[in-house]
Parts: sequence; C-alpha cells; structure tokens
Amino acid sequence: MIGAYVLLNCKKGNEKKITELLKQIKEVKEAQCIDGPYNLIIKLESESKEKLHRVITWKIRKLEDVKATFTLRYDEESDACEDF
Repeated sequence: MIGAYVLLNCKKGNEKKITELLKQIKEVKEAQCIDGPYNLIIKLESESKEKLHRVITWKIRKLEDVKATFTLRYDEESDACEDF
C-alpha cells in the first residue's frame, strides 16, 4: 500500500467546505484542520504511486480554494525504517 500525508493551504474560512469535498474522494482516509502555515492535513492510501499522484494532481489540487499542497509520501512495504 502506498500512502501520503498531504498538507493543504486553502483560502481562509473554506476549510469545512474543502473537507466535505475531500470526503468524497475514495483515497482520502482522514482529514483534519490544523494550525500553522497549512490549514488541513489529509491521509491518502492507494494501490500505486501513479494513482496517488493522479489523485493529488487532478482531484485535490484542482479543488476550488486550494492554494498549495505539500506531500509526504510513504510506502508500507519499504524497509527504509527497519530499525524503528
């Protein structure tokens, strides 16, 4: 399983509307409002890197009032953190 945490910077006051739209995207598993330079954090899961990229690029970034995103991708099958 490939996943990502995506930080979203959106137009102030539209966080709730964007959260409702995000819930309609199958790959979005969680969405939370946060403080700081970004307004929302979402958790995504997909079966491939390509599908994850398409969802972020063509669904999430295209939402009205989403100004910027920052993506932190992970691969559950990676052995990069074996010592943890």
